Amino acid sequence: MFADLQRLMPVYFLHRLFGLLAGIAISIAPALAAEKDNWSDLMSKSEIARDLGDLVKSQEFLDQALKNAPPGIPAAINNAQLADILILKGQHEKARDAAKRGLAFADEISPLPQLRGQLLEAFAHALHKTGGDTAEIARQDSSAQKIRQARNSPLIPRYLDYGLRHAPSGFVFPAHLGKFHRTNAKRAGKNTPQVAGKYAVWLGESAVFATIVLYTKGEESLRQLFDQVRAVTKHHYKGAKRLAKGEYKVAKSVGMKGLEAQWLLAEPGKKNRLWHGLYFMERKNTIIQLRGRALATEAKRAAKLIDDLVRSFEWGLASKN
Repeated sequence: MFADLQRLMPVYFLHRLFGLLAGIAISIAPALAAEKDNWSDLMSKSEIARDLGDLVKSQEFLDQALKNAPPGIPAAINNAQLADILILKGQHEKARDAAKRGLAFADEISPLPQLRGQLLEAFAHALHKTGGDTAEIARQDSSAQKIRQARNSPLIPRYLDYGLRHAPSGFVFPAHLGKFHRTNAKRAGKNTPQVAGKYAVWLGESAVFATIVLYTKGEESLRQLFDQVRAVTKHHYKGAKRLAKGEYKVAKSVGMKGLEAQWLLAEPGKKNRLWHGLYFMERKNTIIQLRGRALATEAKRAAKLIDDLVRSFEWGLASKN
């Protein structure tokens, strides 16, 4: 198992570098340094694998962790994350059972509404996919929505497809976009109205990452916003080699205005190692910023995966639960 972690770690640190360059901090659990695989180690490794889009490895770590999970909150967290991974893999019966096990620790998790909400969202969707009682599904879904409302979350869970609808715009962050899996969706910062959805796809040896941020259109045009963000990005990527810049034709093909820029990035004293794509799209009163990241050796493949993600733009349509 430690060999598996060694395989994942270089790419995960690369992911962390990408996050820092984009202005988004990604934390790494101290338990990763431990030599022995206890429950905390396995949970940390699962989180790394999930962030990379490696659902198979993430589930393996969670299954092993569950065998040694302390009862109460640790077991509830373990089951919540396992239910989420199982849903992304389409294993809804197992996801339903995992969510139910987590919710059984009702007293222990009562001070943690966010954890309870995560379990309720997974349980409601898994029940729906496995032919559960519609009244029970409605109760679980209603409870999950109330928890998000109490936290002033702008995202509304959708039990039908496990998507998260952005209430102000109606945009939906689905569980899947093209070949990408959703790894996170929340406010881009504590004091900002913007919402960011993070996605990843595991290629076998490395990963491609996509971060989507929604903005409400203001007085500035799409071009002005794009140029501002591109200038900041170029400031971080001094010496980067530009691969593309201009109109993003894929966005136009799905009924949106779009602009793009792509770079190959080099670490100091080394050859080009990273690929970064910046895409801005406009739909009605919403501006969508999309950042793609990958190893430079996967630049063409990554750009194509991003294009396919945008073509699967049903997530961008206003939807109701």
